[in-house]
Amino acid sequence: MQVNEKSEKDCKALLEKIFLPPEMLIAKFAPNGWELSPLFTAKYPTPQERHERSLQMHRNFESSAQKAGRPMAKPNLEDFENESLQVSGTPLEDLLDLLGDGVWSVFSENNNVTAPNGAVYQEAWRLHSRFYQ
Repeated sequence: MQVNEKSEKDCKALLEKIFLPPEMLIAKFAPNGWELSPLFTAKYPTPQERHERSLQMHRNFESSAQKAGRPMAKPNLEDFENESLQVSGTPLEDLLDLLGDGVWSVFSENNNVTAPNGAVYQEAWRLHSRFYQ
């Protein structure tokens, strides 16, 4: 597939399709409020989810720790339930952070990104740096 370098104007147009105006982003991804959106738990996992992740890490490192003579304590769910939720930003900031991470994952993996009009953007991670300078 032949891919041509896109102009700055083309790159900006693609990113503007991805990142809607702020009020539209919230309406689209959190129509019932940010705290009720599934994306809220993607940003702020529940105590049970954090506990499960911690258990998985514990299982991954347990044998190495035992071999080193430094056994690891198994994480307790109660420890996670007793932690207070630390919200780091406003709903819009949190949503943009999540969307930015997703877009970065696509753009930074040397993928070809195909726009709705069929135009192909090769190594699209370069779009981000050109758009936000």
